[in-house]
Amino acid sequence: MEPDNGNFEVVRVISEFRLLDAESCEHTYWRRDGKGLAAGWYFVNWPRGTVARRFNEDALFRGPFKLRDEAQAAVAVECSRLRLRAAVTQRSANSAPAVQVPSGAERVPAPERGRERPRP
Repeated sequence: MEPDNGNFEVVRVISEFRLLDAESCEHTYWRRDGKGLAAGWYFVNWPRGTVARRFNEDALFRGPFKLRDEAQAAVAVECSRLRLRAAVTQRSANSAPAVQVPSGAERVPAPERGRERPRP
């Protein structure tokens, strides 16, 4: 599951299979393993391309955190990590060769081991 940078939400689990979203609306959630989450603050993310963000088996819950601020800080760390990874990937895709040989220049082979290059 690859999250999008803006595909996070901080929620508060209030009881087994019940949570409050960022707008304080109460929702039911469910998970593949069928187990409820401990009460507390979580940040939730969804797979890349998810349009309808439902609190179902596609949602990935990370937590619990004791405070909302802790969950929001974890989101900031995760977003920074994803931006860094995207920047490295983008730079690798767009990077130029390390050494460019000017046109018309003659390539000189590297000397073999144990053999010196003759001096001109």
